[in-house]
Amino acid sequence: MRAGFQRLPSAQLLDFQERIDVAPFALLVEPVAVGLRRPGFAGGVRAEAAEPEFPEGGGVASTTKKVLGRTPEAEMNFSKIDNEALLWRYFWGQKGGCIGETSVIALLIGGLLLIAFNLINWRVPVCYIGTVAVITGVVHWFLPGVTPTPLFHILTGGLMLGAFFMATDMVTSPITGAGCVVFAVGCGVITSVIRIWGNYPEGVSFSILFMNALVPLIDRWCGRRPFGYVAKRG
Repeated sequence: MRAGFQRLPSAQLLDFQERIDVAPFALLVEPVAVGLRRPGFAGGVRAEAAEPEFPEGGGVASTTKKVLGRTPEAEMNFSKIDNEALLWRYFWGQKGGCIGETSVIALLIGGLLLIAFNLINWRVPVCYIGTVAVITGVVHWFLPGVTPTPLFHILTGGLMLGAFFMATDMVTSPITGAGCVVFAVGCGVITSVIRIWGNYPEGVSFSILFMNALVPLIDRWCGRRPFGYVAKRG
C-alpha cells in the first residue's frame, strides 16, 4: 500500500484544498443546477409547490389568504384544517402525504426507539421540533390568521420524519452536543420561515440541506478544546 502511494504535486494539493473550501457552497448550488439541467425535475418541484395541499378551502403558506390582526375572522381562518378532530386524524395518520411521513404515532415510536438505543442524538429532534413549535406559536398568538397552531405544524408535513430520521444522520449532523443544538435550531428557524412566509408549503428538506452545508463550520465553532489547550499567540 505504501509502495504504491505517491505524493501529490503542490499544485494538485492546492487545487484539492480549494475544492474542500467550496464544498459547502457547492452543496447548496448543486440542487439548483440539477434542476436547471433537468427541466422535468424543476417543473415537478414548481408544480408541487404550486399545488394546494388542502383543496377544500383551508391550506397553508400561499394556499390560504392570510388575515392580519386578532379579529374573529383571523382566528377562524384555518378552522377547516386546524381543529381538534382533524388534529387527531393527523396524529393517527389519516391524511395525505409522502410515504413514511403520514403516521405521527409510528414515527414517534420509531424515533423513541432510536433514542433509547442511543443510535441518534436526542438533542436534534427535540430542539428541531421545539424551535418550530415556539416560532409558529408566537406568530400564531399575535397573528392567528397568518399561520395555524403549532400542533398543526408538528403533526402535518414532513417535520416528524425529518426531525427523527433525516436531520439525525450521523454523517451529515454535528458531532458535539452544542453543535447538534445549533444545527437543530437552525433547521427549525428555516422550516418555520418557509412555512409561514414562503411560497412553498413545506420547508423541512430545504432546511436540513442548508444546515448540512454548515455542519463543518458548526463543528469548528462548537468543538471541544482538549484539557490544557493553549491558543497560539500570533
